[in-house]
Amino acid sequence: MKKKNFVLDCLEASLSPLGYQRSSFWGGSFLKENERHIDILHLLFHNRTDAIEINRHSRSIKEVVDLLAPIYSMDGYKYPPKRKKKYFMDFTIRDCNLIENVAGDYGKTPFSMNYNLWFGLDTEKALSEFCDWLTTYLMENGVPFLDRYSYLPNLLAYMDDLESNHIFWGDPCRGILNSSESMFSGLIISKLCNDNDYNRKFKHWEAIYMGDNYEKERIYFEKLKEILERVEPRYNV
Repeated sequence: MKKKNFVLDCLEASLSPLGYQRSSFWGGSFLKENERHIDILHLLFHNRTDAIEINRHSRSIKEVVDLLAPIYSMDGYKYPPKRKKKYFMDFTIRDCNLIENVAGDYGKTPFSMNYNLWFGLDTEKALSEFCDWLTTYLMENGVPFLDRYSYLPNLLAYMDDLESNHIFWGDPCRGILNSSESMFSGLIISKLCNDNDYNRKFKHWEAIYMGDNYEKERIYFEKLKEILERVEPRYNV
């Protein structure tokens, strides 16, 4: 039994009727796309430890990602995302119910998103139970979470709550935005929402990018400034 093939076949059988498509992106992924966003479920299969990792459950929000496209296309940009046809496949928000870098052990640890790395999934029974649990989680909790915070005023409120608790929007463990570019997407979200606190947030990041430590990245912030100047609010918080 090849664990990877068994899991991906099992998930495909349960997720395809829900609109997900198995994808070659990142090896073991399922994508669900509509006109507003793309959901991404990504699993990793570790040969050395025989563990299965829920690497990512996230959503790419097109009204944000489309505005970032000119930065993605610049020469030398560190984090260029994959493309799906003409659309950049970068995630905007992640499912914050998934706790990263914590291991669970089948038979000893109840299935939960408190654990993203799973050991002991060595039989078809164990793998089937894992797939059934993951599918149920996505439909009952994971997708509703992404739905709630795809509405940008809700997402802005979540970001502000993080900031009030001294947590960075893109904190890799506790943040909600893509950590590699959260300062860019965060300012775009703030501007789209007609955020009363937008100017403070913009000046904060502008001061950082004008500093000596960000000299090489400054060109991308300058492009962001051009983008932000053209952005018209679509919401009114």
